[in-house]
Amino acid sequence: KSCALTTVVHGGGNGWSCPPVCGNGVCEEPWEGSGSCDEDCGFRKGSGTACAWPPLHMRDPLGEQQWHLESINVTSLWREGITGRGSQICYVDSGTQWVHPELQCGFNWYDSWAPLAAAQANREGQQGVDEDQVWDDPSPILVPPSDLSDFGSAHGTVVTSLGSGRWQNGVCGAGVAPDSRSSAIKMVVAGVEVSPSIMAQALDFHTDWEYGNQIFSNSWGPQLGPQGIFPLEHEVHMALQRGATFGRQGLGSIFTFAAGNSNGISSCSWNGFSNSIYTIMVGATGRDNKVASYSEHCASLFLVAPGGTVGDGLVTADLMSWPGFDNAW
Repeated sequence: KSCALTTVVHGGGNGWSCPPVCGNGVCEEPWEGSGSCDEDCGFRKGSGTACAWPPLHMRDPLGEQQWHLESINVTSLWREGITGRGSQICYVDSGTQWVHPELQCGFNWYDSWAPLAAAQANREGQQGVDEDQVWDDPSPILVPPSDLSDFGSAHGTVVTSLGSGRWQNGVCGAGVAPDSRSSAIKMVVAGVEVSPSIMAQALDFHTDWEYGNQIFSNSWGPQLGPQGIFPLEHEVHMALQRGATFGRQGLGSIFTFAAGNSNGISSCSWNGFSNSIYTIMVGATGRDNKVASYSEHCASLFLVAPGGTVGDGLVTADLMSWPGFDNAW
């Protein structure tokens, strides 16, 4: 189940935007030592200390339905002031609807990229789209509900909300790291093949400055080859190595990858990303804390986290004004 709104709230400039519900509607840049929004994002401006903790999701209407947050006991970290503040997560996926009021506050379009936007727009019938006009907009290009890929159009927005959805803002619920900054790379495009060069650039995008991309969330899997194996191309391997060595000011970029949803048919060991020493493979569990039936198994599986099951999924933000996950299930 997810929260889909029908109105779009536009925010400020400088790459940082807030909906009006965030204090006075003005986001301060995180490197100036302030929380994103004075009243609603859990920090006092300029103080650098957490406010007194209110009841869980006091102003988030769907907070009590987010069983996955209690499942991993993340609220105990929130009470200690560990909420993702100072971190930036880049969601490599199908694109993020960053104008959603659950995501606007803290979204950084400067560190976002849409390398296949023109190709997707042309595929959807918008022939002759100027590549420069869509290059940096990571918003998903919405497709007709009858197209199977409409599920994929919503995927990036849902994943971003699960990780970086804002809290205490009266909208939907909250992400695991509700004070983290977010960016998006629209790389997973239905019907468009992704080259090794694009993959390499995406996984090494804007990691070379202090406030750039630090964590790369990859909830997608490569198309397996004829033999059921996806080996990593050399340039992709080198991109992971560079990030792990030099990213986060020398601490190393963090690369998480989904283990895959084809248990019984495929194994995550066939995925070259899982065999890299620079990645963290993540499996899925249900509400009962048992591995979900669809989650792939392999020796390189590093951890499991709530992913939900059919009929008992995770509650988070969905696409606005367009069929999304609620309509796909």
